[in-house]
Amino acid sequence: MVVYVMTHKELAINFPQDYQPIMLGSTNKVVPKQYLRDDFDQNISLKNDSYCELTGLYEMWKNSDEKYIGLVHYRRFFLDRDYHSRFFLYCHLFINSNLKLEPIPEKQLKKYMQDYDWIVSTPEIEFGKSLWKHWGKYHHMKDIEVTEKVIAQLYPEYLDSFNHILKHNNKMSPFNMFYTSKDQLDEYARWLFSILEAVEEKVDISNYDTYHRRLFGFLGEELFNVWLYHHSKLNIKYLTVYNTHLSNRKEILKRFQDRGGVLSRWKICHFFLQKFYIDFHSLMRKAENLIIIVITKLIKSCCQYLKKHINRLKFNLLRELIVKNQKLFGSFGGKEGNRCLN
Repeated sequence: MVVYVMTHKELAINFPQDYQPIMLGSTNKVVPKQYLRDDFDQNISLKNDSYCELTGLYEMWKNSDEKYIGLVHYRRFFLDRDYHSRFFLYCHLFINSNLKLEPIPEKQLKKYMQDYDWIVSTPEIEFGKSLWKHWGKYHHMKDIEVTEKVIAQLYPEYLDSFNHILKHNNKMSPFNMFYTSKDQLDEYARWLFSILEAVEEKVDISNYDTYHRRLFGFLGEELFNVWLYHHSKLNIKYLTVYNTHLSNRKEILKRFQDRGGVLSRWKICHFFLQKFYIDFHSLMRKAENLIIIVITKLIKSCCQYLKKHINRLKFNLLRELIVKNQKLFGSFGGKEGNRCLN
């Protein structure tokens, strides 16, 4: 029973028991002794720039004999709790910066296998009316169109599931992360890689930039959700994923500021309101007490923050106005006018 941690570099962290790092793209790399490689026996290690963590998944499929098996990232791990959204997790961290995040123990993951077939990341809402349109915003549409044709040819019974997930849905479990039995993994991997290999034969990525060359890793995320939806009798446990580099208030605020751009304050407010509206309506279908508490604390915290800083914001706006019109204010107010700038 192992959870494999996908990484492309040596990590200065202590992994929990039964978490095993595996170096991706390890061909022609110096791999630390305690790390596994993704180029043992049957492998696609040399395709890591386009398959991403899936070269590790391929290694797990072909060369692991563990009864239960999992995949996480070097900076993304499962929590032993479902917050229904990473956004609400960030809100919780923003309110309680002392909250300690740790990867769920492998023993707990194994225990879940008594009642579930798969453990995957909590589905997240992608902005846009559908995953199909969301794909078109960030990737080449011809690639997903080719994928649709390949599925119609190889697995026509999956086409309705593909269309539902991609064209009539805007939620997905991201990151290709999971924990399941080796039997389940083998069945899924045979299906997945047969599709990706066929798509690879039909798509030319030689002129793609670094981001778009990660095509097959991105496709894997979409197809994983198609697989899970198609096998509707599977029992699935959802767990929230957390990022190791987003574990306190300062880092989270910086994240939103970076996403917000130059006009960070107003864009952050817009982002929060938009994200809150989407997640809140999805959340209220379940309405768990923990999230209600988080929402209440968030609103209270925001009110306190606004009350504390509203005068400062007003002053800054007034100051900017005076600076822009210094000559006018200086002549109008004399020494008193200029004193406002000090």
